Amino acid sequence: MGEADSQAGVGGGLAGAPSMRRRAVRGSAWVVASFVYGQGVRLVGNIVLAYLLRDDIGVLGIMVLVNSLNRGLQMASSVGLNLSVVQHEKGEELWFLHTAWTLQVIRGALLFLVCCIVAVPYAAFYGEPVLVALVPFTGLVLVAVAFQSPGLWLAERRVEVWRPIAVDVITQTISLGTMIVWAAISPSVWALAVGIVLSGVVRACASYAIAPASRPRFRLDRGACGSMLRFGGWLLIGTLLTYFATDAPTLAMGRVFTKDDLAVFAVALMLATFSSQCVSKIASMVIFPLFSEVKNRGGDLVGAAGRVLSPLRVMGGAATAAMYASGPMAVTLLWPSEMANAAWMVRLLAMTAMLVVLGDSLKMLLLSLGEARPTVWGHVSKLVALAVLLPAGAWWTTRTMGWGLPGFVAGAALSEAARYLTYSLLSRRYGVRSLVGDGRWMAVMALAAVTGAFAADAAFGAAASSGVGTRVAAFAGGAAGGAAVLALYAVPMLRASRELRGMRG
Repeated sequence: MGEADSQAGVGGGLAGAPSMRRRAVRGSAWVVASFVYGQGVRLVGNIVLAYLLRDDIGVLGIMVLVNSLNRGLQMASSVGLNLSVVQHEKGEELWFLHTAWTLQVIRGALLFLVCCIVAVPYAAFYGEPVLVALVPFTGLVLVAVAFQSPGLWLAERRVEVWRPIAVDVITQTISLGTMIVWAAISPSVWALAVGIVLSGVVRACASYAIAPASRPRFRLDRGACGSMLRFGGWLLIGTLLTYFATDAPTLAMGRVFTKDDLAVFAVALMLATFSSQCVSKIASMVIFPLFSEVKNRGGDLVGAAGRVLSPLRVMGGAATAAMYASGPMAVTLLWPSEMANAAWMVRLLAMTAMLVVLGDSLKMLLLSLGEARPTVWGHVSKLVALAVLLPAGAWWTTRTMGWGLPGFVAGAALSEAARYLTYSLLSRRYGVRSLVGDGRWMAVMALAAVTGAFAADAAFGAAASSGVGTRVAAFAGGAAGGAAVLALYAVPMLRASRELRGMRG
């Protein structure tokens, strides 16, 4: 969305609802703060577990496969129950809410049964016998989470984002703490598995304390079921495609490369997608409910979208450029030497994060308009790109370098461009012209990223040649890279902060 789009029609969207603007800013602040905390806890936990399990890094790769399967089962059965409650005009009616909760519980029980069924073939496919017991055990988390309070959905609908955020914070902290303590006593894959199952139990219990609602009852209203399934039908297809588009590189790597390589790739992906995950969370927890409210009031949704999302593009670009510049230094500084290959992977994967930010923004706009079907094509295009780029990249670098992993990772990164371009073209029918404006911000981000990387590498080399330790040199390089990016983004970030402050008025 260019500047013209950002300014046009704002009065019809958010200008007439100052409380909505305040909720957008306040909700975004809550999401960012919780995301920083959650990622901080996750980062510390990942580092500590990497050191505790460094004698067998492949354990972390095995858990990547377990988590990917659980996530896939959840997404393969998702009909957008939370989005139905948020979006539907009867979302706060008890008959509608209880039906959604009942469907969620049934879904959780069925998912656990599927875990038990697929455990043996999944273990055979990846050549890991431990998965036979590990998959059903970790599947218990799907049952526990299914019983969480429907009050979390009401909190999302009302943009009371602090409630689900508080549940997330408590769950992450207790779960990760359990993993670390267990791994310190007995370093094995079961330390991670117990933490995962405990996270589901903690989340369910905490949700009733923090987001209470009318006591949920088992109920299946035919009208509510029909409405949810109609709304969620295309979302189900889109969600399933999202899973394959997101996890295809992970699933393929676990089969083609070693579990150690998979563990290293997971670390690089976590760092590289920091900014895109934050913006995606803001989009789902804040932007989508507000867009839905603007649409229901008959406001100018396109104009409102431009006004709300413009600052996110600036912040996302700055974070992406900073990670490209300083991410390799963070790997060298914080992780054990067994994770060294994550340094070059971060830079290959980081540039795709901005495309995720821009693509998800357009996706939320389409969903707010009630258009779930167009979002499917974005994932289809990415899957096609992955099918071509992953094997082509691996083949090319095997031929030229004797090692297929760099080309495989590069193919995973480049595939995101297909999804973004598809969303951009589909959104044009609703009056959104994003390519020119987004292209400008991509160019700014690329310039900042390359400049920051040059500064980081130069500072690292200078410090290392002076005789200081590798970690001290990495710290110097990371600081130099971050400072260079901040210098180039100072003015855009200042303008973005002023725009956010203006939204309070």
